[in-house]
Amino acid sequence: MARLKKLGILSGLLLGAAVATPPAAGAFELFGFRLWGSEPEEDRIEIIDPLPYTATLRVSGTEDGGLQKRMETASALWSDRETPASGNAGLISKARGDYRRLLATLYAEGYYGPYISIRINGVEAADLTLAAELPQGVPVAIEIQPGPPFLFGTTRITNAPPFQPEGRDGVEPPRSVGFETGESARSGTITSASALAVEQWRQLSYAKAREADREVIADHPTGRLDVDVTIDPGRKARYGTVTVEGGSRVDREFVAYMANIHEGAPYDPDDLNDAEDRLSSLGVFRSIRIVEEENILGDGSLPMTIVVEDRRRRTIGFGGTYSTIDGLGVQAYWMHRNLFGKAERLRFDAGIEGLLLTSDPADYNYNLGVTFTKPGV
Repeated sequence: MARLKKLGILSGLLLGAAVATPPAAGAFELFGFRLWGSEPEEDRIEIIDPLPYTATLRVSGTEDGGLQKRMETASALWSDRETPASGNAGLISKARGDYRRLLATLYAEGYYGPYISIRINGVEAADLTLAAELPQGVPVAIEIQPGPPFLFGTTRITNAPPFQPEGRDGVEPPRSVGFETGESARSGTITSASALAVEQWRQLSYAKAREADREVIADHPTGRLDVDVTIDPGRKARYGTVTVEGGSRVDREFVAYMANIHEGAPYDPDDLNDAEDRLSSLGVFRSIRIVEEENILGDGSLPMTIVVEDRRRRTIGFGGTYSTIDGLGVQAYWMHRNLFGKAERLRFDAGIEGLLLTSDPADYNYNLGVTFTKPGV
């Protein structure tokens, strides 16, 4: 509700602020951020059997200058190097998880023949047992050789949907995200291409389309990655019955009416997005979900459930402005949502401007307004 006038020299703005009570002597928090003081004891996480360690991470054999930083971000050992591990088991477990995290990041960058070594006290982490004796301040050395970057060889989508020609409205074809021969073979590109194919089938009313299989073959001598993604489009669907659930005082028939999902019409995911937008624009719901039935029924219909939760029915708001020309202004409003059960809104606004410029109330500017909104008319 608060607004700031730009006329004159703005001397300040007074608005409500939530200030947390200091949890401990000498500590102060504002908007949930600690500005000074020690952390309260109950907020501290106690590490069982703390084991400090030092970490080094080195990427070699590549001209990709940014790969070092991306590997550091992916490695939990490196990111948490200033925090002791929870004993031998915690350190070894974190190291073994790093193999997977680092490998996934390399795949995402198009490297499919990497060498990854994580040594704890000189021994490969994969070879350590939980009974290993590790000293305090144990050294951890991470070495990565990504190998050459791969390019896509054969790229195929089995059961691919008919895509719109490029430049037209609709789902872009997989080549728009780089899924074609000769492009960088990033794993994320494969996932994006699969998602585009599934979404296009859904646009064609195949509501339960999904990726059924993915075959990826890395040819190391040629540095090529052959990919075959199989899509299962499922059956074509049309809208079935639409029901409304959830903790809401809004008339359920009215909710279904405003969603405008017509039983018997061909399924279209854009309809569901539009329905959520329409219901959100009513301003009475704090959450809206449209849930599709798990399976298409035998007659080809797909029942839909709209789950809504109400916002608070009544709201009071206050605000203030100040400038050297217009003086101090204060505003307030009261609003009722869902007045008669069909998302009607009644709002009263009041404001005074010109305070502090004069002591005569006759010179103040007074504003008063009332608004009634009835949607769906």
